[in-house]
Amino acid sequence: IYVEDAVRAMVLALGVDCDGKAINIGFGAGASLTDVLDEIEASSGVALQRSYQPGRAFDVPAIYLDITEAERVLGWRPEVDLKSGLQRLLSWAKTQV
Repeated sequence: IYVEDAVRAMVLALGVDCDGKAINIGFGAGASLTDVLDEIEASSGVALQRSYQPGRAFDVPAIYLDITEAERVLGWRPEVDLKSGLQRLLSWAKTQV
């Protein structure tokens, strides 16, 4: 999830009585670590060195947050997709060196 989307959700939550209800704030779609690395490579033009290790017993194979309640209660959906978010991050990072 892109930080601006997360902050927007938190600001919206300030104005709503959620009655202690947990509301997932996430991207709304799954992405594997390989998906993220592929997108970083595509956006940066830099090949990353990868080293895959066997999964550990406590590793979670997949995490997907259902954002239905955020849509219903807050009227919120993320606006920045993975590709755009990574491109924005990389553009910002280039200004920091």
